[in-house]
Amino acid sequence: MGTARRRSRVRGAAILLILWGATCARSAGHGQATAAPEDPVATARATAVSRLSDAATWCDRQRLFGSRDRVFARILALEPDHARARAGLKFSRDAGGRWVRRTPYTAPPDWNRGLVAQADEKIAAALAGYRDAVTASVAGDDVPLARRELALDALVDLLPDDRVVRELRGDVLDGGTWKMQESVDGARRRAELRAEAVAARRAFSARRPADGTGGWTSGLVASGIRLYSTLHATVVEDVLRDTVVADAVARAALVTPPDAGAPVRVLYVLDDREQALAFIARDAKNPAQAVAEARLVSGFWLDGESYVAYHADPVWRARACPRVAVDGELRRAFPRAVGGFVVEGVGQRLGYLALDAHGPPFVTIEGTDRPGADEDESEPLPKNPREWMPRAARVLQADGGRRLAVVLSARLNAMTPANVLAAYALAAYLLEARPDTLKPLVDALVESADAAKVVEDVLGGDLASLAVRVRRYALEND
Repeated sequence: MGTARRRSRVRGAAILLILWGATCARSAGHGQATAAPEDPVATARATAVSRLSDAATWCDRQRLFGSRDRVFARILALEPDHARARAGLKFSRDAGGRWVRRTPYTAPPDWNRGLVAQADEKIAAALAGYRDAVTASVAGDDVPLARRELALDALVDLLPDDRVVRELRGDVLDGGTWKMQESVDGARRRAELRAEAVAARRAFSARRPADGTGGWTSGLVASGIRLYSTLHATVVEDVLRDTVVADAVARAALVTPPDAGAPVRVLYVLDDREQALAFIARDAKNPAQAVAEARLVSGFWLDGESYVAYHADPVWRARACPRVAVDGELRRAFPRAVGGFVVEGVGQRLGYLALDAHGPPFVTIEGTDRPGADEDESEPLPKNPREWMPRAARVLQADGGRRLAVVLSARLNAMTPANVLAAYALAAYLLEARPDTLKPLVDALVESADAAKVVEDVLGGDLASLAVRVRRYALEND
């Protein structure tokens, strides 16, 4: 898994270096028609490509085919149209001139593994001059923070174990692995919240309600939450336990006062949709309107404290209840915030910390998806919860600042799957690595629609530099 992650990051370096290089070119040219002075970074880049090509030849001769392909990947990060590297990684041009792989690529092995360390040394030596030129170009106090972050981020993708670049970027060694400081802090906070989940699970104890089941097949109560169902108690007891656990983790993360009761008081779990709609019609204040709305979804709030779950898929039906418990805690912590970042980003991350799973995403409610022109907008959310952070990193790879601006100002019904992933990574970063900033940020967003100014005032720095850090956090954490 670590090898796949590293290959992905080297591919990402190509985009970051292109964006950063374009910024350098605009700065050097100043819009003048006269020839610009020689660019030391461009010169160092050309030299690095030449030296890397020599390193690839050496690897080939030593039967280090996997190392050779790692060299090719670094060449493409610096020179995306390099013909030899493209061919070596099984790319060819299609009819439109684009580089494509016609067959799946599998990394070859290193047959002479005793020389792999020497190959790594050659890679580092080939890139040393380029590293020095880039770091010198972003060393001044007048260099925009986002440009510096992008440049150093791209260098780390090329030279992941280079101490000079890592320390310039503010990374620290943790257990022999270089990480951003926020990742170290975030891992500690995740451990604390997961300990809350373990404690809540161990302390869970359900019993029948004192006043009986009220005609339902089963009835249970635990931690102030009642659950009534058409299913047997042995089936729904797990649902109630997960709901209590999710509520406990959300309380710990959002610092809910210990004497505050659970925001969700009653859960109704039904396995028959029509039976659920009939129940909603009987108990709702406006039956016709309630049923019309309930037909569009798979879960319905009867009032501020009672929720009906009736998803056809038993897994989603079970996960909906912990999801709404977390949502209730969010509404209590941020009573005026209804944006997609809080509901989908923070809500889904809390669910993952509690149960290692995500609840039904609200963006799948009929009529609320807003597909955009970007390629990633059409991709559904990953089914594997551990794929959310890597996918979020990919979403934030290009123009991440713009993406975060959209996420922080979007209504819930404007949250595309890609926006949910970006919101999720940002929520993880704030909840775990910078927990003291979450509430001030959300409160400020309620007062102002200017996401860029809010981020600058509350977090320090601009949206582009924040996107770089969030993307890195998503790459380093699950």
